[in-house]
Amino acid sequence: DGDVMHQDVRFLFQADLSRAVTRVVDPALLTWIERSVCDLTTHETTCEIIPDHYGGLLSGRYRSVIVAQGAGSQRTITGELKVKMPLVGGKVEGAIVGGLKENAAAQVGLLDDFIPSSHRR
Repeated sequence: DGDVMHQDVRFLFQADLSRAVTRVVDPALLTWIERSVCDLTTHETTCEIIPDHYGGLLSGRYRSVIVAQGAGSQRTITGELKVKMPLVGGKVEGAIVGGLKENAAAQVGLLDDFIPSSHRR
């Protein structure tokens, strides 16, 4: 849409969960859409996490900004994620955030492979 890109990406939670959690939720139903809106001119992206199931238990939003830094760039991500489950919510939040960090690190690797070394500074 001009200088603004809209993107939906579907995720499936794939970490081990305790029996206490699986008594309340079905791991196969822990799926969500990450709805992103990216301004290609400012390099700012806002994202919302939209659960397919258990909507009252999971909510999240974050903002990503890419800025020039030296010969490269830096991406900063800030936001919040909330899993509303007594006793185990914090552990599930940590697992989801850990997965998001792994995803971000994998993106760096993909970009390094994609950009020829002759174009790097």
